[in-house]
This record gives sequence, structure tokens and C-alpha cells, in this order.
Amino acid sequence: MSNQRIAKLTPEQAALIPVYREKWTSIALSTIPIDRQKARESVTVAYQLLDLPEPEIIFFDSPYAAWNERLVEIINLPKKERWQIINEIELITGNLKIHLINELRYQLTPQIQDELLFYLHRELDIEPLLSNELNLMWSILDSKSNRKLQTSEITLAASGVCNLWAEAGAYLDFCISVLNCVVDQQRWIIYQNLITNMGKLFPMKKQAVLCDRPCKLLFDNENRLHSEAEAAVQYVDGYSVYVERGTRITSKQFEKRMRHMYP
Repeated sequence: MSNQRIAKLTPEQAALIPVYREKWTSIALSTIPIDRQKARESVTVAYQLLDLPEPEIIFFDSPYAAWNERLVEIINLPKKERWQIINEIELITGNLKIHLINELRYQLTPQIQDELLFYLHRELDIEPLLSNELNLMWSILDSKSNRKLQTSEITLAASGVCNLWAEAGAYLDFCISVLNCVVDQQRWIIYQNLITNMGKLFPMKKQAVLCDRPCKLLFDNENRLHSEAEAAVQYVDGYSVYVERGTRITSKQFEKRMRHMYP
């Protein structure tokens, strides 16, 4: 690794910034079904990075199916066991983030001068484009439910690894591929494979619950999830999320509006 820190971009390099933003936004919002064999391999290798044994991987077509058929079992456990598993999911998720995203970012820092580093973080940060959309996409619990939600339900629904992690991809990819920065290639490959081969992952020590991606995403001209006439997010098993201009509405609200629009 050279001791010379990169201070500025060439015009050709600067022109590639929007290309990498678009590349990783497309990865995050992909509607292509996951390849389950590749997903299995990616999760297994990620577990190996943490010195964890290969987990039993259970696939579901949507986060709602995962909730109804597996995650609700966790919620129904006695309080101590329930929180033990939720904390386990959060711990493994956090450790993966440390060993992959945080470590890769740390390795890049001494190779790029501070002013350029701040510029690249700002220009290649795609989280504002993704966070609201992905939170809606992976929403499991209906916020309009009449019953009071338990803290453990909300915590579990919001936990795990999802393709929001792609927000780091544009920055990492640009620095590695365009600026030729040197990082741990094994970690970089694990990170790329994990993001490109999964939907949402709930990792536990002995078992991993993996949800497929949605098969349909509809946006308005401001790139917000939106549809007035149908679900803006739909999964292959029929699970749907109704969204108007980036705000989720319930199926009952959607049906009521449809009756007003088409009496």
C-alpha cells in the first residue's frame, strides 16, 4: 500500500460517482428473486467470518410469511427466552456490520485525504434514497393495528440484516474499483455476496431466517414508493404494502379510497 494519500479525483473518476450511486441503489431495490443456493452460500461464509457454525437456513417468500411461520414463535416464548433470541439476532447483526462495513471503511480511511474522504462520503451516500423505501418494503407489523404492540415485537421486526446495507456499497465500491484502494478482499467479497444474494436476514446462532425480495416496487416521479391503484410493494406470495407518496396506508384505507375513486 502506498503511503501517498489520494487527494483529488480526476475528471474521469468524478464522472463515475453517479454510476456507482445508481449501481448500488439498483442492487438495494432489486425485484429479481434471490438465488437460494447463492444466498445459502453467502450466509454460511458470513457466519464463518464470525467463527459461527453453519446455521440451518429457512427461506420465506416475504417478511410477512417469515413473521407468521417462524418469528411469531419467538414472540410467543417466555419473556427471558424471547429476549435472549432477539438479543442474539441483534448481536450477530452488529458483529457482521463491524467485521464487514466498519472494517472496510476503516481500511480505506488512511488511503484518502480527509477533505476528499468527506466529499466521497457525502456524494456516495445513498442512504437518504433508500432508508424510507426499505423500511416500508420490509415492514412486517401494521402500524395502524388496534392492538398495542409489544416492545419485543417492534424490536424483532426492525432487527436483522437487510439490503439497506447496500448504502455502504457505493462508497466502498468506488474507492476500491475506481481509486484502487486496498482492502481485505475476502471481507469485500463476503459483503458484496451477502447484499446481492439476499432480501432480509434474521441471523441466529443455529438458525437463519431469510426473506426473498419483493417482486414488484412502484415509485412516483420523486422516487418515493407510491401507487394509487394497486400495492406499491408486492411479494410473490401475495403479501402487499400499500404506499401513497412514501407514506404507508393500511389495506382498509386503500380499499376505502378505491371505493371513492371507482364507486
